[in-house]
This record gives sequence, structure tokens and C-alpha cells, in this order.
Amino acid sequence: MFSVTIKSLLVLSLAAGVAACQHPAVAISGRAMDSRDVNAYNQYLKDAAQINIEREKAGLPPTKVLTREEWSGKKQ
Repeated sequence: MFSVTIKSLLVLSLAAGVAACQHPAVAISGRAMDSRDVNAYNQYLKDAAQINIEREKAGLPPTKVLTREEWSGKKQ
């Protein structure tokens, strides 16, 4: 019985240690990259809108504005 309890505690402590192995900087850098993607896509939308305004003034049809998935290359 004592051996089972010791083994259980050992397994639980190992599992907790493995779960805590992810360095917090990894999550923060992932969020920073997401933030840069959002800012870049918002800039793309502004640029695309400006281009379409200029095309409309020139009597040309507007260009297609990509969705975020298409823009990031995630959508095939």
C-alpha cells in the first residue's frame, strides 16, 4: 500500500512537472506574433481600400480583398 502511494505521488509530480515545462516566454512570443499578424492584416485592408478607391476614380473595377485566411495562406 505504501509503495503504491509513493508511486502515485511520483507519477503525479512528474506529470505536473512536464505540464509546467512550457516557458512563459513561448506563450508571450506567440501572442506578439499574432498581434503583428493582426496589425499587418489591418494595414493590408487599409492599403487595399485605398487602391480600390484609386481604381474606382480611374473607372476600373475594384480588386478582390482577401480574407484573413487567404491573406495568411492558411486557406487553400
